[in-house]
Amino acid sequence: HCSEFVLSPNIRATTSAREALENASVIVHAIPLQSTESFLEEVIDYIPKDGEIVFISTSKGIETETLELPCHVLERVLYRQKKKSRRRKNVKLAYLSGPTFAKQLINETPSGAVMAARTMSLSKKACRYFASPSFRCYPSKDVVGVCVGGALKNVVAILAGGLEGMGYGVNAVALLVTRGCREMTRIGIAMGASATTLGGLAGVG
Repeated sequence: HCSEFVLSPNIRATTSAREALENASVIVHAIPLQSTESFLEEVIDYIPKDGEIVFISTSKGIETETLELPCHVLERVLYRQKKKSRRRKNVKLAYLSGPTFAKQLINETPSGAVMAARTMSLSKKACRYFASPSFRCYPSKDVVGVCVGGALKNVVAILAGGLEGMGYGVNAVALLVTRGCREMTRIGIAMGASATTLGGLAGVG
């Protein structure tokens, strides 16, 4: 994926989870949600136990067996391990969602997303790790809203692409996107999210 691009000189690739996680103060988790729990169970012992660690998740979706959002899966796996020695209460979770296609980000196409955390101070801190002249990161405390938007917006987008490919035209696509976003917002509100979040980059975006 994106093999035609050269990594920035300040990024070093590794296939070793131990090497990547040991002594880390910031972790970006980009594992598919359906594999998140099994992956973290294998590597959690490599995550430092001491000092605050900012853990930014870009995983999106709904866990198919438990129907959990990314925030629920990560909080359960990191904070509620049966063995106390494996719990990582020092890890502070944040969640990123928005229209962020990898190749466009690498090419520095102007882009933006929402970063949610349980506190605004943590959200702003996590935003600073991603902010650049071509990327704007908006802080939020609406963790559920950002996770719901990330899970459901792509369903609408895929359906819209299908309609367009089948030749149904702009009217049908506009109908689907408008009503799909409305349903996404209603689901989010029922789960405790803010309509404003679902109407922004994390949802409609």
